[in-house]
Amino acid sequence: MRRHPSHLLLPLLVIGLGGLACGDDASPGRNTAPTLTGPTVQTTAVLSGDPVALTLEASDADGDALTYAWTQSPASPAGTFDDASASNPTWTAPLVDGSQRFTLKVTVSDGKGGAEQGAVDVDVASPFPDNHPPTLPAPTA
Repeated sequence: MRRHPSHLLLPLLVIGLGGLACGDDASPGRNTAPTLTGPTVQTTAVLSGDPVALTLEASDADGDALTYAWTQSPASPAGTFDDASASNPTWTAPLVDGSQRFTLKVTVSDGKGGAEQGAVDVDVASPFPDNHPPTLPAPTA
């Protein structure tokens, strides 16, 4: 068997391992959460029963498909969303006594662990004037 000079063995070993890396040069794909603009409404003061069009712009830097989940707070009295999973739903204000502030919240998810939330406040007033019992003047003698 023929012996090879040892000074040739080391360069061959280095060349043979050239495709292997000791560090984490190739980082795995990282998910970026969606970004939101809004939500917004045309007016923040409405009457019970009025529709409120919600406008939201959302995007995902990774190009992931986005899902939407709208809720209101407080939960009662309940208004209604025409589609609580739409990007731009319409919410119908509930019947209230006097006036009440509602926070309409949206969570936008990319299905890969990224999520972002937004909210807008809407003041709802009763369309009926306050009903007070009649008062009688004090009798005079």
